[in-house]
Amino acid sequence: MFTDEVKNVLLKNRLIVVGEIHGAKENIFFIKKILSFYNKNDIPITLAMEWPSELTEEINRYIFKKGKLNWLSWKFSESPDGRISKEHLDLIKWLRAKNIKLVCFSVGGLSWNERDKKMAENILAEYNQNKEVKILVCAGRLHSRSKDFDFGKEKYTPLGYYLPKNETIFFELDYLSGNYFNVGLKKIRSKKINVKKDISIIKNKNNIFKVIIKKATPVHILSDKYLPKK
Repeated sequence: MFTDEVKNVLLKNRLIVVGEIHGAKENIFFIKKILSFYNKNDIPITLAMEWPSELTEEINRYIFKKGKLNWLSWKFSESPDGRISKEHLDLIKWLRAKNIKLVCFSVGGLSWNERDKKMAENILAEYNQNKEVKILVCAGRLHSRSKDFDFGKEKYTPLGYYLPKNETIFFELDYLSGNYFNVGLKKIRSKKINVKKDISIIKNKNNIFKVIIKKATPVHILSDKYLPKK
């Protein structure tokens, strides 16, 4: 799946940032592909997810076989935005089988800019713990940008802005068709890009790798409160 160029940047950089649209199964598929690449090459890797930071301890106790995973008690399990789903619980089980640590870096109760700065600080705290470990960061696409951007009359500084430029590579997931679940089932606006593979990776002029996914498939959220009534 990975070209030599992609393999080289994965080996060179310590922080690998993946920007997703929450709520598509293909996000998890791509995450696992990157983790598997490092795992097969015996390179220590940690996964960092845009989940509430207070879940880190419980999840890792489960991953490293020191405790149970009581996800039914999580307020986060009721989230309808696609960040947590049945497929993500399967991902945690997969991490357990591979002995891969998971760090949750999201925080609440802050403005957009304050939150992104704090999330970056949480990621960097893990980054500074062990220089031998690479970190795969998965977050929403706006948070995963590397530069400031304007939206309306406001200026936003994403978490990606705070990460060390010389050790960070960015992947942006782009979907050509299909559906995803984010506070309801939503349809991707079809884009006409000629690609032969289900997933293709192309580097753009800003040295960001665009991951072109032919079709998005919605995840199954854990709470049925937001599903269409029959």
